[in-house]
Amino acid sequence: MKRKLYLLGIDGLSFQYIKDHLEDLPNFKELFELGNCKGLDSVFPPDSIPAWIAIFTSLLPAEHGVLDSIDYLVENNNQKIPSLEAFKGKTFWDVLSARNKRVCIINPFLAFPVWDVNGFFVNGSVFTKDRKIDANDRELLRRYPLPTLGGLTTFPKKTELPKFIYDSYRETKALSDYSEQLHNYDDYDLFFVSYFTMDRFQHFLWRYSDDEDMTHPKNNHHISSILDFYKFYDEIVGNIKSSLKDGEAFVVISDHGHGRRCTHVLNINEVLRKKGLYFVDTKKIKIFDKKYLIERLKNITMEIVFKYNLEDIFYILAKRIPNRKAIKKGEHLKSSKNIAEACNMFGTNPFGGIRINKENIPPDRAYEAVRDDVIKLFSSYTHNDKRIFKWIRKREDVCSGRNIGKFADILFEMNSDYGVNWAVFTKEIGFNTTHKKISGGHEFVGCFFTYNLEKRYFDRVESVNDIYNLVINCLDS
Repeated sequence: MKRKLYLLGIDGLSFQYIKDHLEDLPNFKELFELGNCKGLDSVFPPDSIPAWIAIFTSLLPAEHGVLDSIDYLVENNNQKIPSLEAFKGKTFWDVLSARNKRVCIINPFLAFPVWDVNGFFVNGSVFTKDRKIDANDRELLRRYPLPTLGGLTTFPKKTELPKFIYDSYRETKALSDYSEQLHNYDDYDLFFVSYFTMDRFQHFLWRYSDDEDMTHPKNNHHISSILDFYKFYDEIVGNIKSSLKDGEAFVVISDHGHGRRCTHVLNINEVLRKKGLYFVDTKKIKIFDKKYLIERLKNITMEIVFKYNLEDIFYILAKRIPNRKAIKKGEHLKSSKNIAEACNMFGTNPFGGIRINKENIPPDRAYEAVRDDVIKLFSSYTHNDKRIFKWIRKREDVCSGRNIGKFADILFEMNSDYGVNWAVFTKEIGFNTTHKKISGGHEFVGCFFTYNLEKRYFDRVESVNDIYNLVINCLDS
C-alpha cells in the first residue's frame, strides 16, 4: 500500500505541559500510551523563525543564517520577515514535488507569497494587518471559505483578553475546518498544515493560568484558559486521527516548547561596565548628561509601570517616544570603545550571547583570553547563592556552519527564571518589567508525536532539523 503522511505543525506546543495534563488530553494520552511520543529539541535560539526554517530545510541556524526573533511588544513585526531565499526551493515539499509526489501545503510559517508545487499551496501574508492570501491554484482557492492564514498581529490589552481568546478559538477552528475540507478534496502523498494560535495564546495568557507565577492575578477569569486551549487542540488531533486515509501516517510537531517567561533579568552590560569591558561616554557629573538621564528615566519608569500595573497605558504612550526601540535595548548608549556587550538579537529570554569587539581589545590582551575571562565571569555568577547560567560557551562549541559569524562570540542559556536585559546604571539583577505583558516564553524542548508510523522513523528523530529527512524518507522509501 502506498504510504501517505499527514504532518501537523503547532507552533509553541509544549511537551512538558501535555505530559503534566495527560488526563485532560485523551488523544495526546493515547499517543503517549502507544509509545510514539517524545520531546523534540529546538534550535539555538529556540524561536519560531530559525526553528521553522530548520524544519523546512534540515539546515540549522548557523547554516541557513536566519536568527531573527519576534518581538511581541511590537505590534507590527513585518520588519523582521526574512527573505524567501533562505528556504524557497529547498523545503521538503519542494523536494517531494520535484519527485512527482503530490502535496497539499497550508499555512507554513513565512512562506509568502507562495510558489508552484505539485499539488496545492496556500498561505497568508506574515505579521501584517492587511491580510493577503495567495495560492498556486486559483480555482481551489475559491472553493472553500478561507481561514486566517499567515502570522497573527493581535497585541491585546488586559481588557481585550476575552476577545483575544474568542478570536484565537475562531481562527483555530476555521483553519481546522478548512484543512479537513482540503484533506477530503483529493489524495496527497504529503498533507502539511501548521497552526500559530497556540504560541501567541500562551505568550499573553500564561500568568493567568499559572498560580506559581509571581504576577498571577488571584481570582481571575482566565485561570483555565491555557488548559482549555490545549483541550481544543487535543480535539483537533483526535479529529485528524479519525479521518486518516488508508496508508496515511500522522505526525505532530512543534518548533519549540512553551512555559513561564523569565520573571527576572540580568543586566549584562551593567556587569560588563563594572568590569571595564563596556563603556558609556558621560560627563564627569552624570546628572547633567543626557544619555545618563535617559537611561535612568527609562529604568525608573519601567519599574513604576511594573509595580503599579500600568502596562497597557505605558505601551500606548511609548509609541510616541522617538527612537524607543533603540532605547529599550540600550543602543543609545553604545560606545565605539566597547570590548564586550550583550547581544540584542534574541530578546528578553534565557538564551543569549555576548559580542566581543576584537578591534577594541588592548594590545596586551588576546581575543581568546578575553572570551575566557567573560565566560569565567558569568559561569560563576550567582543570585541568591545560586548560579543562574545553565551553560556559557564559545560559539564554536555550540554550533557550526557557514553563517556562524552571525552569532555572538559567546553563547549561553540561563535558568528559566532569568532573561537578558541591556540596562546600565541600575541593579545587576532586576524584575522582568515586561513579564505582565508577555508572561509565556519559549522553551528548548518541543513535541514529536507519531501515529501509524513505523518506529524506525520515530527513532531517527531527535531535533527539529530531523523532520525534513523524516518526511523525505517516509515518502520516498
